[in-house]
Amino acid sequence: MGSETHFVLRKKLDGKSASSNGVRNMSSLWGGLKKESLKIVGDALGEEITSASPSMGKLSHQKFVSQFNQRTTFYHLGNSLEVFAGLIFFSPPLVSRLATRKLSGDTEESHESSEPGLLDLYLLQPMVQQLIDALRGIYSKINDAEVSSDFMLRDQALSLEELSDIDEEADLFYYSLSLYNNKENPPLIGFCFPYAVLEKISLLGNNRVSNIDFDSDDPWSGHMRSTVLQSRLALSVVLDSCRMSVGDCSRLEKGQVLSLPGVTLDDLTVKAQTRSGKVDIARSELGIFKRNKAVKLHDDLDTEFVMNLNRLAVE
Repeated sequence: MGSETHFVLRKKLDGKSASSNGVRNMSSLWGGLKKESLKIVGDALGEEITSASPSMGKLSHQKFVSQFNQRTTFYHLGNSLEVFAGLIFFSPPLVSRLATRKLSGDTEESHESSEPGLLDLYLLQPMVQQLIDALRGIYSKINDAEVSSDFMLRDQALSLEELSDIDEEADLFYYSLSLYNNKENPPLIGFCFPYAVLEKISLLGNNRVSNIDFDSDDPWSGHMRSTVLQSRLALSVVLDSCRMSVGDCSRLEKGQVLSLPGVTLDDLTVKAQTRSGKVDIARSELGIFKRNKAVKLHDDLDTEFVMNLNRLAVE
């Protein structure tokens, strides 16, 4: 009786996923949000806030609700292109401090345990409008003509379940700031955007083609560039290849084992499907990343491949 050998992949990879890495590196957006948020919130509290710990990540709608849907204040943003363009939200400790400051002129911590209510939603509206105005300015500097920056307040609620027009099937990307690094359970201000929109901005603002001038009087040029950058390119990771005679190939059958003596999981080839066929673009290693099988690139992408992509994006 023969024996079966089962291969178990155990090596864990460190690094960031390709899909969210570009969005995370949008320093103009995240840096602008941090600067404006600290200033606006600090002015509302009557103090200077100089420290904040940022956090960001891509989440499904379900995970976002699970992580942030405590009873707090949510402000639903829209624009001329999207019914749901984003959220601004505040944790209960920050809501309490802001409301107390608004009503009595102090920010005593003894009030921070109170649960936000409808009055808090309305008390924070003027500050939220300042944040929306700041967001417009930040977006207008980094976006493409096809990504609207004319944010407006559409709705407000104490729970995400009360807000409509948010696609529960679409991924979200959040950016939050924990104020006063030395405090436990610090006040938090957060922003959330549709991930697809941020990904589009990231693609269009890619440094490899950002210095190219496009004719502002020809919207078709920008549209085609956007379409090309968002199109999908098939990548494959090749374990190994072997050569067999035509006769041997004709006798292949279900259950037959093909030997791959040259396989090494630390040096795999990543290929891209192009019009002229598959081309090698990088070397990689196989492992586990966030519980999924994944490969980590060992070197920069093939120079000619990158140049062809850039040429395709601008021609």
